[in-house]
Amino acid sequence: MARIFCMTTGLTGILYASLELCRRMQGQGHEVVYACPQDVEKTVLEQGLQFIKLPPVNFNPSGLPSPIPGLLSQLKHTIQRNLQRSKYLQQGIAALRMQEFQAIIEGESPDVILADVELAEHIIRSYTLDTPLILLSQWFKVWENKNFAPLDAAFQPLPGTPGHPSRIKKLWKKNNQRRWLSLLKQRLLHGGTDRYGVLKAYARQVGFEDGLLDAYAFPPPFSYRHIPVMSMNLMELDFPDTYGSEYYYIGPMVSDERSNPNLEKPDDASLSNFLGEVEVSRAPLIYCNVSSMNVGDLHFIDKLINATKDQVQWRVLISLGGKAVKESWPNLPKHILLVTWAPQLSVLGLAACSINHGGIHTINECVHFQVPMLIYSGKKHDQNGCAARIEHHGLGIRGDKDLDQVQDILQKIKSLLEDKQIAQNLQAMHATYLRYKKEQAWQELIHKYANGKKSMSKSGK
Repeated sequence: MARIFCMTTGLTGILYASLELCRRMQGQGHEVVYACPQDVEKTVLEQGLQFIKLPPVNFNPSGLPSPIPGLLSQLKHTIQRNLQRSKYLQQGIAALRMQEFQAIIEGESPDVILADVELAEHIIRSYTLDTPLILLSQWFKVWENKNFAPLDAAFQPLPGTPGHPSRIKKLWKKNNQRRWLSLLKQRLLHGGTDRYGVLKAYARQVGFEDGLLDAYAFPPPFSYRHIPVMSMNLMELDFPDTYGSEYYYIGPMVSDERSNPNLEKPDDASLSNFLGEVEVSRAPLIYCNVSSMNVGDLHFIDKLINATKDQVQWRVLISLGGKAVKESWPNLPKHILLVTWAPQLSVLGLAACSINHGGIHTINECVHFQVPMLIYSGKKHDQNGCAARIEHHGLGIRGDKDLDQVQDILQKIKSLLEDKQIAQNLQAMHATYLRYKKEQAWQELIHKYANGKKSMSKSGK
C-alpha cells in the first residue's frame, strides 16, 4: 500500500471531492495525508485523515502596489521594476516559501503526490523532487484540442456541420490571444515581476522544464500537458475525443453522506419544515442554487419567482448562497422558499429539477441523484463548457440568464419535468457513474506511479 500526499487549494468544490477520493483511498488500505494552505483541519480530521497546513499561497509575491495612481507613477514603477527585475524576482521566489513546502514533503516521504492543478508553485517544486507526481483536476480536459472548443466556450462540437473545424480553431485562437495579451500587459507594466513572472523564474531556478508549461489553457496561470492528470469526472460526460495516456478520468467523487453536520442539516426551521412537507406530499421540488452568481444576477431570481409563483403544484426552493438578503423578496407564496444556504446533497435527493449555474460539482451531484438540469450558466471559468456538455448528452436544458424571460423559464422547467428521454439519459449516465465508483479507476493509477521513484529526478537543484 502507498503513502499518499494529497494537496488542494481548499476551495469548497475540490475540497469535498478530493476528501471523498482520499476517504476511498484510505478505505483501500492506503495511508493518506491531506495538505492545504487554508485552515480546513477540522473538516479533514472528521474524515479520519491526517492534516498538514501548508504555507499560504502568495498571489503577490514580489509586492506589487495596487492600484498605481497616475500615468507618471505607473511609468516610474515600470522603470524601477525593469531596472531591478532580478532583485524583485528573487524577493518573489523567497515569498513563495517553497523551502518550507519542500521540507514538509521530505519529512512526510510520500510514495506519490496528488496536487491540485491550481497549486502552481507546489506543482513546480514537486515535479523536480524524487517523488511521483499526479495532478488532481475537477475539470474536463483543458488542453487545446482541434475537436472541441475551450472549456469557457458554450460551443458544442458537431462534426460534419459546415464551419465546425474553423469555428473551433477561431475560438482557440481568440482564447490564446486574450490570455497572451493579459500576460503581456502585466509583464510590461511590472517589468516581468508579477506572479506569473515570479513563477516562471522559480521554474527555471529549480530546473522545471519550460516546455511543460502551457500558459494559455485553463486554469491559469498554467496547465501542464506532460504531467499525468487525474480528473474527478466521467469521460462519457465530456465531448468525444481520443485522450492521451496521461489524462485519466476516475469518475465523480460524490459522498453518499458528508460527515460534517453543518453541511448536512439545515439550521433553518422553515427549511426543515419545507423539506419535510416535500417528502410527505411528493410534490415536484424545483431546486435552484445560485451561490456562484453575482449580486447583479439577482434579476434572474425575480424572473424565476415570477415564472413559478402561480405553479402551486410545485415546491420551489431557491438557495442564495449568502449572496443576497432573502428579505428582498417578502410575501412569497407558500410553495416558494428562499434561503441563504441549503444542504445540497439532501435537497438533490428530493429534487425533480435542478436549476444551477453549470458548476461541475453540482452537475456530478445531479448525475449521482439522477436529477434533470436546467442550466443558466454563470458564464465564468468552465461553466459555459459544462452547460454545453449537459445539453450535448441530453441530461438537461441550457438557458441564458440574461436573455430568457419569465415565460421562457417556465416553459423550460415544464419541458424538463416532462422529458422522458432526459430521464432515460440520466439513468444511463448514472449507471456509468456507478461503474466508475465500483471499479475505483484511481487504484490502477496510484499503483502505476507509486511503484518507484522517478528516474527524472532533479531534486539536487
